[in-house]
Amino acid sequence: TQAALGMKELLASGLSAAQAIAAIGPAANLATAGELELNAASEALVNTTNQFGLSFDTASHTVDVLVLAANSGTTSVRDLT
Repeated sequence: TQAALGMKELLASGLSAAQAIAAIGPAANLATAGELELNAASEALVNTTNQFGLSFDTASHTVDVLVLAANSGTTSVRDLT
């Protein structure tokens, strides 16, 4: 299922179980807003968080910024990550 693939992606990136559980909700929101599969959204969230040295405690904010940026221009969430 989508949820299992998303969790697998988060755990494979090195997140702890607690971090992955906390990040799956924001990843699901990113998947919905960005029209992505949940595992692709999870990967995008991990990549963006790591690239900018952010904390997964702020995953919801990271998703909000990605979606806002995508909606403000002619690009997509996929293009931004």
